[in-house]
Amino acid sequence: MSNATKPNGTAPSKEVVAAIVGALEAMGYSSNQIAHIRPIVSYNWKMEGRLRGKR
Repeated sequence: MSNATKPNGTAPSKEVVAAIVGALEAMGYSSNQIAHIRPIVSYNWKMEGRLRGKR
């Protein structure tokens, strides 16, 4: 869990990390192949939310 990105200053919960690792292992990856777990920032998603808030 030390490689997990800390969005908003908090580390992801152990349950979330376990679910992600389990899903990746089910796809054929080993836990040794997982280097980082980080959120994908979508600027389009952020902008859509901002625009919807102004309507």
